[in-house]
Amino acid sequence: MTRPQLPLETWGKITRLTLDGKPAARASYRDSDGVTRRIQRVGRTHADAERNLLEALRARLAPTFEDLTSQSTVLEAITSYLGSVTHLSDSTLNVYRNATKSIVAGGFGSVLLREVTVPRCERFLKAVGENNGKSQAKTVRTILNNALTEAVRLGAIPFNPVSATTVPQPEKKPIKAPSLMAVREIRALIRRHDEGTDKRGQARVSDIADLVDLYAATGARTSELLALVWEDIDLNSSPARLTINKTLVIGTDGKLKVQDHPKTSRGIRALKLPQSAADMLTSRRIKSHSEIVFPSSTNTYRWPHNLRRIWREALEGTPYDSWTPRDFRKAVATLVKEEMGIEAARDQLGHTSEKMTIGHYIQPTHEGPDATVTLEQMFEKGE
Repeated sequence: MTRPQLPLETWGKITRLTLDGKPAARASYRDSDGVTRRIQRVGRTHADAERNLLEALRARLAPTFEDLTSQSTVLEAITSYLGSVTHLSDSTLNVYRNATKSIVAGGFGSVLLREVTVPRCERFLKAVGENNGKSQAKTVRTILNNALTEAVRLGAIPFNPVSATTVPQPEKKPIKAPSLMAVREIRALIRRHDEGTDKRGQARVSDIADLVDLYAATGARTSELLALVWEDIDLNSSPARLTINKTLVIGTDGKLKVQDHPKTSRGIRALKLPQSAADMLTSRRIKSHSEIVFPSSTNTYRWPHNLRRIWREALEGTPYDSWTPRDFRKAVATLVKEEMGIEAARDQLGHTSEKMTIGHYIQPTHEGPDATVTLEQMFEKGE
């Protein structure tokens, strides 16, 4: 009768023997590739040799990030996924790693993959939604779902329990864009702040008013405008043009870097500039000593959070202290859509679809149909 084959990644009976006068232990081990190999180790005694052999056999089973098992933890699965993924941008990776560190690691990270069930995932995601907000819960679910899908692919678990959980839906707030008057007043407030003095009575070194004017002129993202260099701007064309083909991001090492492509495939775009913006850039170009259009005080790329800090300081205590640079993007989208149509608004913002533009940036306006002829019947005299 043929001896039954060993199951994958297991070993058979351990045999003690003597090799070249030294105590030894030997066993057959069936590797993950299906091939059965003879593994042996020597020691000072036969018991020591057997211990050395068992250690070697267990080492072949030791889980690594490239070889997850059901005994691996959720945190190991996420670390493996984030370490191998190549299609995510640095900014997305930073979001995922920060959420993993601050939320998942202490709340679900030590759970073994074999212990992950749909109810346990549901309870954890519900707790994240209650404690950290629904948007964070949605992000955490995405991280877990991607990591456990990869664990299924590697054979660590038979199916992904996260895929059966419900998706936490953040409450959608109505889109509200600043009015033309609000845009003008915010621009004036920020310029006044730039030209004023600080708490010590010294002239401010902040310089964001021109950048804010370019928000209003383009509707571009902060990361797109901060990545601009002068070769991206053609002031000699009529009208002047600004080409967006890259974006400024915080790398996975925590340092600023220029990413050689925008956020989306439609993000590469040439935008025609209104004359006021062209005049501002011409004046700025004459005074510039840097290849960067909006450099920091040390002629390096400007950190986005420094810009947002100055923005908040300038609008603090005003009716506009809740507005953000992203709201200027909404104002541009809404105005362009009303004047030129939804396709023009989509292309101005660099979106891949009109659905994104309508769903997140354009303040809805509702106009009734032209029912004047129909309703005139209400006023006709009866026979």
